[in-house]
Amino acid sequence: MAEPEVIHIVDPIQSIDFSGITAIVAQAAAKSEHDRDSPAATSEEQDLSVIPTIPSTRAEPISQSKNISDIVDSMKEAVSGLQVDQLSLKADLQLFKASISSQITFYWNQFEKTRYSLQLDLFKKIRENKRKLLMRLATLSSQNVEVVECLKSKGDAKKKGHKRMRGADQTGASLDIQIRAEFEVLTLRRAVIIVEQLL
Repeated sequence: MAEPEVIHIVDPIQSIDFSGITAIVAQAAAKSEHDRDSPAATSEEQDLSVIPTIPSTRAEPISQSKNISDIVDSMKEAVSGLQVDQLSLKADLQLFKASISSQITFYWNQFEKTRYSLQLDLFKKIRENKRKLLMRLATLSSQNVEVVECLKSKGDAKKKGHKRMRGADQTGASLDIQIRAEFEVLTLRRAVIIVEQLL
């Protein structure tokens, strides 16, 4: 019995190139014509073995997301257009179609899962960043309110001190220095807190 003929099929998703399918069809058609003309073809059947091979360079599914649907449709049309008499047996053709279709379905599902996972991660990051930003804005707003209230209270205390100590210049000057020192310390502390929140 003759040695089985081996046809290498390039994975359609890993390397998007229809030359492999075209070569298979042409080789099968040539083999069919050769078998019809050869007298040895009537005495014994020659087995056909299909071995898929994966190219060394793997394609990126995300970068091909724009045209993968058209590629799948084109491959389905190419497979559906094959004629039974272009292969040695009808069973080989059915097996070939089933193998190609299953691989297309598998890689398409993998692509959909990857795209959904990326979209989900992106939405989570956007939502988390938005939540953190709102928290920081709320903290800064409350700190600004506290600073304004503190400035108002210090201003009122300074006015009252000036009224009470109008006759005593030295005491008034001492109170003014104390108020300024407290205000500078408070302002410095608030500035440090604001910088820490922004970081």
